[in-house]
Amino acid sequence: MMRESKPEKKQFWLLAKINETKRKQKEEQRRKLELWGDIGYHRYLGGDFYNRVLALAVLPVSLLLFSVVTEIFLPGPEVNGYQDIT
Repeated sequence: MMRESKPEKKQFWLLAKINETKRKQKEEQRRKLELWGDIGYHRYLGGDFYNRVLALAVLPVSLLLFSVVTEIFLPGPEVNGYQDIT
């Protein structure tokens, strides 16, 4: 009968510790997902913030296009505020 050496015991102990840590992390992640899945105010608030970020991303493009399109299709003095009439 062979005896197990100490490094092997340490390795098994270390693997057990790592597995325990991974199990705890998975359990914590599952718990967080369950909490997020609940209907509550946080879902509406998160959706609102998400929409605001998308709106901020689109805002510069829409402002640029609006200014260019306005000058092309409406070149009249009303658009410029009657500044170029005189």
